[in-house]
Amino acid sequence: MRKLTIILILVLSGGCKLLEDAPPLAPVATDWGTADFSTYVALGGSITAGMQSGSVFESAQYYNYPSIFTRAAGITDFEQPLIADPGMLAIDGSFAQGHLRVVLDENGNPTIEPTPWDDPDFWMSMLLNVDLNRSYNNLAIPLLTADELLWRVHGDGTPPNPYLDMFLRSEQTGIEQAISLDPTFMTLMFGFSEIMYPATLGSSELLDSPEEFEASYRTILDQLTESLPVCDFAMLTIPPIAQSAAFSLQPWYVTDQFSEMLPDAEGNPIPLLSDCCELSESDKVYLQAKLKTDEGVGYPYEQVSLAIQIRDGITETEAENMIAEIWPKCGLEVLTGADFLSMEEYSGLMQATSAYNEIIASLAVEYNCLFVDVASIFYNAVEGTTYNGWLITGEFLGGLYSLDGIHPTRYGQAMMTKLLIDAVNQEYGSNLSLPLIEELPQ
Repeated sequence: MRKLTIILILVLSGGCKLLEDAPPLAPVATDWGTADFSTYVALGGSITAGMQSGSVFESAQYYNYPSIFTRAAGITDFEQPLIADPGMLAIDGSFAQGHLRVVLDENGNPTIEPTPWDDPDFWMSMLLNVDLNRSYNNLAIPLLTADELLWRVHGDGTPPNPYLDMFLRSEQTGIEQAISLDPTFMTLMFGFSEIMYPATLGSSELLDSPEEFEASYRTILDQLTESLPVCDFAMLTIPPIAQSAAFSLQPWYVTDQFSEMLPDAEGNPIPLLSDCCELSESDKVYLQAKLKTDEGVGYPYEQVSLAIQIRDGITETEAENMIAEIWPKCGLEVLTGADFLSMEEYSGLMQATSAYNEIIASLAVEYNCLFVDVASIFYNAVEGTTYNGWLITGEFLGGLYSLDGIHPTRYGQAMMTKLLIDAVNQEYGSNLSLPLIEELPQ
């Protein structure tokens, strides 16, 4: 697979703190107050499951917010559908490699690429907790929508979702399995998949309209509250996907081999080209497009050649040779509509996120659920958020987003857990506390 080159000394200097896994955090003694956390169940999508750097894997699952919350609350019986490191990453439509990682290329530059499987038959033994004779406590399934929670049990179909078969392991839906555990406390986080799926395809066409999302979520709450009359529920908002680091790393213009803007003869940016238009400052290019632009896809040949001649004071032939070596696809291919969000698409997705979160807040009041606005973390991180002495930003490698630019790091998961704990303590008079962020590796 082509490497995604990131010229960031930050990676090597420790600025983004890519640490080794820390020792397990032991449960702490707590007072639950009026709450009952004896059986805790989490429902949701990829964030709740602990997806990080494009994959679900054990060392990341240990630091998803439900898992951190169990240790904060002293809950000792919380089972997850663990996937051995390095997990699975979709490559060209199949699962053949593990989560994204930072490595050094042949020139000593930091690059991002999948973690290779040491064992080619890894997929046959990667499920670590598959023999559990009951449903998992964490029933969050990546890519699953609120509507699908009510009926879908298998991974075939459109879009395909192999996590369904691995995590549900039966003909029962996720909501049926959650009810079967007779939980006393549940967290719910839905809406992320509905918006993430179109966003990463460069579209604003939602899987479910806000009205459809509300209807599905209301059905979920009706079934849960009717079947679990003594269970308490916490409802979490969703981050603004279109604002994530995945859409802020790759600029809309041509960059040189040092990731700096390559100006035209007048000193202006050279816009990237797509199959539908010339990009402008209002367009947000998806992280995965950098795999293409690193090879010159979307680069207009004549403009790039002239810019190099002027910048370096070289001949046209010398510029041609440089282009052939650095950007072999310059002038040959353009980006597609799936590689970026136009301003209209970006605005539509941001508005949809706000509408979804307003629905979540309204339903939380209507069904007397604890409301936890974790989305505020991601909105505020645009300017940077100080947390336990660490400056966490929403920039790529800024501490909040993992290497896929969409899912939170363990720091991000810890910050979400902190808001959940604060809400729980205020509501129930409990004294839960979060482990220090220094103890959580990224």
